[in-house]
Amino acid sequence: MKPLLYFIIFLNLLNVDSNAQVLLNSGKNETTLDFRTASFMQRRFDLDSGNVSRKKDGIFLRSFQTIFNGQQSDKFKYRFAFDFASLLTKPNDPSAPALLDASATYTGFSFCNIQFGYSKVPYSRQSQIAFFESIYWNRPEISNGILFSRRDVGITLSKKMLHKTINVYAGIYNGLGEYTLSSGNDPSGKPEFIGRVDYSYPSRYKYTEMDYSHVPLPMFSLGLNGRYANKSLPKGTSFATLTNGEFGSNVINGKKYTYGADFSFQYKGFSMQAEIHQIKAIFNDSLDANLQPYYPTNILPVSFTKNQMFAGGYFIQLNYYSQKINSAFSVRYEELNLNDLVNGKVNGFGNQIIIDGVKYSGNAARIGCAYAYRIKGNTMIKASYLYQLREEPIDMIGYKKQIRIGFQYVF
Repeated sequence: MKPLLYFIIFLNLLNVDSNAQVLLNSGKNETTLDFRTASFMQRRFDLDSGNVSRKKDGIFLRSFQTIFNGQQSDKFKYRFAFDFASLLTKPNDPSAPALLDASATYTGFSFCNIQFGYSKVPYSRQSQIAFFESIYWNRPEISNGILFSRRDVGITLSKKMLHKTINVYAGIYNGLGEYTLSSGNDPSGKPEFIGRVDYSYPSRYKYTEMDYSHVPLPMFSLGLNGRYANKSLPKGTSFATLTNGEFGSNVINGKKYTYGADFSFQYKGFSMQAEIHQIKAIFNDSLDANLQPYYPTNILPVSFTKNQMFAGGYFIQLNYYSQKINSAFSVRYEELNLNDLVNGKVNGFGNQIIIDGVKYSGNAARIGCAYAYRIKGNTMIKASYLYQLREEPIDMIGYKKQIRIGFQYVF
């Protein structure tokens, strides 16, 4: 009889709302369970002669997420989010990791909230926007995790003021990003510090791209971000494999300053986002690979590099949502400089160089557009197109055009 009784009690606690969200409720404790999935078809065109493989074309499962959001009394909140699709492909991919969130927040203090565990770090507004909130299949390059981590283990203090129009965040983290759970201890033993403040007017501004509600008054939000790490590796040690990121600059042996700003606007269905970031890295080792791009035989002197390199980029995105036809439209332009020493000039944004008779610009650039038909909430059909205007020698994409068409379901 006991198993049957437990099952009946469980059915009484289980509720499903209009969005098919599962709700578990017991007294002051409440947990919601969400499911999200997304799949798309991809096709790339104008491949480079050396890139004849079509393995990147096909149909892919982008995400299958399970998200637990809970509250215990009125002082503790917790969140656990997992993506089963990424578990089988790239579990630590910064743009779509398998573990999305495993954190708890104490809200019992009046002066601030305290979050601890593994979660998104408070840097870059675009990074905070959930993938399922966007009508694009790709984030801008500058904010997808190739230059700075998007998630980490640490402690975040936050305070919302003036009816949540001013939000302040400050935290201390391992500084190893998405690989912090699998890379073991950091040989340097040094953390990373991250902070953000944003101001919205005339009311609270949520982390979203589209103006689905057609707000009757112009709204904007301005944010400032900063992060700092000073890691010094003991002699004979190195960071764990993949910790440094795709281009070896996510985590460095030295000082890394990252700072940026973002601006968002929306009014009667129109909206826009703009974001810019700059990175300054000062290396402890004058022979660090980041200081010697494309100069394997001729070592660049310290007098030239000053043991430092710069990176950065920006994007601007314009959107419109039509309530009559339930459709969202967007265009985006972005530039990215992964390492300014590729130009042969410190901080030489935009300069051209010639390698093997081919001219390259210091900034990679691309344009994109997207369309989405909104079925209900964030359940939608999405199509996006990207065109590579310029490539960097440090990151040869190998194609000019990419189309993705797919469907995402939030239930």
